[in-house]
Amino acid sequence: MRPGGGEGCRWRRIRSRHEAWGSIISMRVWTVSEEKAGTLTQCLGVAQNLDRNPTARIFRKQTRAERIFSAFRQIAAEKAPDIVISCGSISERYVADIKKAYGGRSFTVHLQPPRRDPGLFDMVFVSRHDWTEAMEHDPKYFKMVGVPHRISPDLLAARREGARARFAPGGEPVVTLLIGGSTWAYAFDRQTIERIIATATDLVERGYVVLASTSRRSEPEILARLMELNSPRMMLWDRTGDNPYIDYLAAADAFIITADTVTMVCEASMSGKPIHIFPLARQAEPQFEKKKFEKFERFHADMRENIGFARPFQGVMEEFSYPVEDETLRISSLIRTAYEKRESQS
Repeated sequence: MRPGGGEGCRWRRIRSRHEAWGSIISMRVWTVSEEKAGTLTQCLGVAQNLDRNPTARIFRKQTRAERIFSAFRQIAAEKAPDIVISCGSISERYVADIKKAYGGRSFTVHLQPPRRDPGLFDMVFVSRHDWTEAMEHDPKYFKMVGVPHRISPDLLAARREGARARFAPGGEPVVTLLIGGSTWAYAFDRQTIERIIATATDLVERGYVVLASTSRRSEPEILARLMELNSPRMMLWDRTGDNPYIDYLAAADAFIITADTVTMVCEASMSGKPIHIFPLARQAEPQFEKKKFEKFERFHADMRENIGFARPFQGVMEEFSYPVEDETLRISSLIRTAYEKRESQS
C-alpha cells in the first residue's frame, strides 16, 4: 500500500496496453473506482488517452468509522490531479474528498448517472440506454454509446496477424464466443447452458474455429462442458495462465456474445466484425430486477436498431458491417477540450 492510502484504498500506477498513442498532452490523471472489472475498465480506458500512466485509486466500501481515516483526508501534501475520472456509486464519496482536499482544483468526470450530488462533477457521461429527458437540459451531461473500455481499433489491428497465425493458421473462419453469467436480469438455466454447448458444437462441425472465453460470473458447468468438446478447432481459455482475450477479439471474423454484458459487446465492436447476441432466459423471481432487465434490453435494442453493432443470434452466422467508432477516444477528446477551456479561462 502506498503511504497515506488508508485501509479502504489501494494505489496503482497503470501502464497502458495501447501501442499507438498519437499526441497526448501531459496531464496528471487519477481514476477512482471499486476493483470491479466493469467500473475500473471504463475509467482506465478513458484515462489512458489523457495520461500515458494514470494512477488508479481503488476502493472498497467502508464503514463510517473507517472513513474518518480515509485516504483523501490525508493527501493534502500530494500534488493535485488535473483530472479525476470516476465510475460506480462508491467512488462518488471519494471524489467529494478529493475536491475538498484540493479546494476544487481537479477537473472531475463521472461515467454514469451520479447517485449523490451531480454538482461534484464538471462532466457526466451517461450511456444512451440510461439517458433521461431531464439530462437533455443540463450542459454538463453527455450521451455515450455503450460504455468506454480499454480496447481500440488500432490495438486489434496490430494484434490480428499474430492472433490469426496462432489460432487459425490455415485461414479457417473464426468465431469468438464470449460467455458471461447469471445476473439480476438474466439466468443461465439448464436450457440456456445446453443451447450454448449445442451452438459451439455446431460451429465446430461446420468448420469454424471457435475461441471461447468464460467470465468470473460464468457457471462452472459451462467451462467444464466446453472442455469436453474434444476438437482441434475448439479453443477455450480455462482461466489459468495468460488471458488471451485481446487476441480472441483480434482474430475473430464474427462474435457470439451472451446478452448479460454491455462491455464485451462494446469491446468487440472495435473489430468491425459481426456481433451476434446470444439470447438468455429472464432471471426468476425473487432475484429478478425489472429495471436492470429493461436497461439491458434498451442497450441491445439500441445496438440493433440504431447503432448497427449487433443482431440477435438465430442459429446462423450473418454477414454485416458497421462503421467502427472509437467511443472511448471521443469521450477522452471531449474531456480534454473542456479541461483546456477551463484552464485557459482561469
